[in-house]
Amino acid sequence: GGAPLLGVQGVSIIAHGNANPQALKNALKVAVRSVETNMNDLIGKRLAESAATRHPA
Repeated sequence: GGAPLLGVQGVSIIAHGNANPQALKNALKVAVRSVETNMNDLIGKRLAESAATRHPA
């Protein structure tokens, strides 16, 4: 599989250097799902909500 690389504008999925073809295929599936579900926007919103809860204005 793959894991998201956070802090990047856009979707960036990283896989281990020794990843086999099946793992790379799964990483691509993760990337597609991330785009389809607007993962970056969702993570940003949740982080903002969390920060607002911990440090109210």
